[in-house]
Amino acid sequence: MRLKKYEIRYLCITTVISFLWVVMLSYLSQSKDINQILGNFSPSKSLKLDVQHIMQWNLAVLFPTLIANNYFIKEMGNIRYYTMVRSKRIKDWYSYRSFFICIICIFYILTVIVYTFGSHNSHIAKDFECLFSFCFHTLIMAFFSVLIYIHYKKEIKFIILFYLFIEGILLVLGHFVPQLGYWFLPYLGMSANVVRGTFECEYILFKAVIIITILFTGAFAARRSLIKAM
Repeated sequence: MRLKKYEIRYLCITTVISFLWVVMLSYLSQSKDINQILGNFSPSKSLKLDVQHIMQWNLAVLFPTLIANNYFIKEMGNIRYYTMVRSKRIKDWYSYRSFFICIICIFYILTVIVYTFGSHNSHIAKDFECLFSFCFHTLIMAFFSVLIYIHYKKEIKFIILFYLFIEGILLVLGHFVPQLGYWFLPYLGMSANVVRGTFECEYILFKAVIIITILFTGAFAARRSLIKAM
């Protein structure tokens, strides 16, 4: 799959903005540690809500989700009448856009790696687990929000509300009910969420299976909805 010139330009601009966004997250967390920048934390039963980490996590995931949505919304505009003609099937058209959304999320992760490179607080194994979980989670939210847009043709404001409903409410519920919180979608994207007494590699594998299943289910449903809409 070969990227178009306007897609390369879009990717370059969003990558620069992503880097600035990561710098802002680092400033808010006052750390260059990946886990701190992405706002990772484990659900804990406490009367005091961990507002700082909840906000940090939402800001970290929301940005690549909006970038992916903005790209897809533009592709669903008048330009689709030209791009779809060049594609043999709608499935091919959607598959290529999904591929580009994956690139957007991966480049966002790369900005985090570049910014934190050489940090004294860095731990390779923990950072890999963190980035692995976070990358798939951003893909899930990106594809879910694209699915919502395809179904309802809503603006970015609606997408943000949908995102906050899924991420925010589940984070708060998981905080007060940690036994269930470990299995909620947001916490599956956090490397800090490790079930005690469970072999760590097994839990990573469990997260990978669950996340990949949700990812492909969401992508398949979005593609079918797009075909019906056309």
